[in-house]
Amino acid sequence: DGSEILATATWVPSYRVPNALWLGAEPGGGVAVTKLLETARRDLAQYRKVSVEYPAGELQAEIEAAGFEEFRTLLWMRATLAGQTRRERKKET
Repeated sequence: DGSEILATATWVPSYRVPNALWLGAEPGGGVAVTKLLETARRDLAQYRKVSVEYPAGELQAEIEAAGFEEFRTLLWMRATLAGQTRRERKKET
């Protein structure tokens, strides 16, 4: 029905490192991610540096379409709520 939240961002101001936008988004967030980040860039235009914190390689095209470019990438680790890794889950199937 179009009422789902596809993307959200939290701004974490900092005086020592770039101001961080922590992005939460659905894998298929697409245009919603780009529009959200474009709005954040406008709203935070007075700050010299703003970075997006999000797992490397995911939603990269959407993030770049909002005017951000790679300068540091992080690999994020994931686990299930039961503490099982993806590799362990795959072995069971």
